[in-house]
Amino acid sequence: MRRTRASLLIGLVSLLLGMSGLAQAAGGTAQFAYSPAHPDINTPVTLDASASSLSAGVITTYVWDFNGDGQSDLSSARARVTHLFDQSGDRAVSLSVSDAAGNSASITRVIRVASAPVRVRRTISTPIAPNRVAAGSSFQVTVTIKTTEAISGLGLDEDPPQGWRVSLVNGAGAAYKFDATQFLWLATLNPGETRQVVYNITVPANASPGLYTLAGRVSSFSPRFKIEVVGDTQVQVF
Repeated sequence: MRRTRASLLIGLVSLLLGMSGLAQAAGGTAQFAYSPAHPDINTPVTLDASASSLSAGVITTYVWDFNGDGQSDLSSARARVTHLFDQSGDRAVSLSVSDAAGNSASITRVIRVASAPVRVRRTISTPIAPNRVAAGSSFQVTVTIKTTEAISGLGLDEDPPQGWRVSLVNGAGAAYKFDATQFLWLATLNPGETRQVVYNITVPANASPGLYTLAGRVSSFSPRFKIEVVGDTQVQVF
């Protein structure tokens, strides 16, 4: 009888240890860091999940939910991604990591995003994705500016690569300085107003293959600020 009880006890302990081992094998930790520590709505935020791990296997997928709605906004095989938050405030960001066998772990962190006088984004539309264009051909650029407060003397200054020809499609009511790709809105803009500038760029036929950068900034007389245009910034010429 004593041996039977001892055997049962040993079996129970073995079972518990086995269950513990299975939980540990299937478990893991999802975690991510972000920078900068205090972003605003015009700051590209880098999220780095490289410290995540799964004890049962190698992580193959990183799924991000940037707005806390429970839906996937980005699925990537890379641990590091960059995101622009369109709204200010406390933003709940969730990460789920998984391996090929379906083991997973998840985490949610809150990132506090500051506001700014305007939210500005650039999008580049090229004949071949992602942002690839042949020398001698054209592509389209759209800059969208949305005010979050009253703005007087709003200006946009775009800097395409030297020698690339710009042709205006829509100046959104701004005074346009052709030789400098500059735009100025003379009237005061109220909070919530949007201005969308559209222009085409022709790449010189003799442009060397490579990666080219578009830079730009928005500024204002009142309140005074200077904000870099973010979003799409590069095109690949082939």
